[in-house]
Amino acid sequence: MEVRLPGAWVIVSGKAVAGTHGSFTYQGDQAGSSCPSDPQRQCTSIAHADAYPEHVAPRAAVVEVPGGDRPAIIVDSRSVTEFEATLQEWPANGTPGVKARSWRELDLKAKREGHFTVYTLDPLDGRSAQLLTATAKFQGGNELTYYWRLQRAR
Repeated sequence: MEVRLPGAWVIVSGKAVAGTHGSFTYQGDQAGSSCPSDPQRQCTSIAHADAYPEHVAPRAAVVEVPGGDRPAIIVDSRSVTEFEATLQEWPANGTPGVKARSWRELDLKAKREGHFTVYTLDPLDGRSAQLLTATAKFQGGNELTYYWRLQRAR
């Protein structure tokens, strides 16, 4: 069985940058076990991987952000049940950790557009490089984390 993880893009200044996949859990139908999201349905975890900021950061997608822009995150799915986005400063020497001191949760405004779910973020200051982490939970118990490196537009 092929597993297709939903894509996510940051849209800023008319440009779309695909997110780098991080940790994920994909549940699929299979006889013999119950789903945590729906005990009446039979399913099992088909695919799972842990990929934290320190693992993904070196290859995180890069987004150039002009100061004051309101970026959006678009997820290729209408089945998003929960969504969280966080920012943290990118250390001058090294890679970001799981929850650095600069970590903060972002306020989001969500809407559905066709097959997509769109989350508008508050304007970003663009002063220094930052790690944007977005975690989406989907119907059926699936979960996926995306990463981007945001840096000041040149």
